Amino acid sequence: MLRFMVEQGADVTTVCTSKVTNMEDLFFNTEFNQDISSWDVSNVTNMQTLFLASLFDQDISAWDITNVTNMGSMFTASPFNQDISAWDVSHVEDMNQMFSFTQFNQDISTWDVSNVTNMFGMFSFSTFDQNIEDWDVSSVRDMYGMFSNSKFNQDISDWDTGNVYNMDEMFRDSQFNQDISSWNVNNVTQCELFSDNTPNWTLPKPNFTNCDPN
Repeated sequence: MLRFMVEQGADVTTVCTSKVTNMEDLFFNTEFNQDISSWDVSNVTNMQTLFLASLFDQDISAWDITNVTNMGSMFTASPFNQDISAWDVSHVEDMNQMFSFTQFNQDISTWDVSNVTNMFGMFSFSTFDQNIEDWDVSSVRDMYGMFSNSKFNQDISDWDTGNVYNMDEMFRDSQFNQDISSWNVNNVTQCELFSDNTPNWTLPKPNFTNCDPN
């Protein structure tokens, strides 16, 4: 019903959403850009592709997303660039492509991402370039293309990457140039084209022993 209302261009600013648990694809490929800051999303667990390819760019900083576990492609290919620094993402497990193909460039340095296992393409093809050096990525397994074709160039040398197995194309075609030689890549078995076409990257890189980064 809610998706139908969105497709019809109805006013959904005051719709009761307190019992909704799944918002996957709700605004996918729509021109939706209404003020939904007052929505109660406290029971939502799935926000995958919520705003994918939409025109949404409104303040949702006050949303209670405590129970959300999936944010895959949540803002992909949308103009969203709002402050969501206060979000409690501590239960999120999937952030794959969350900000890919976006202009999002806000401070999310204090996010608790300790339960995230999938960061596949999270910032690929994005303008994101903020400090996330204190992120706890110790649970992440997949970092395929995480910063590929992005402008990201921040110090993440202290990241705990000991559980990551996939770093294929992680920084391919990016502007990254930081020393990450201290990274633990002992469990990485996929690192093809890890830093392909990164002519500006002159600082030391990880020492892969279980895969070929070229």
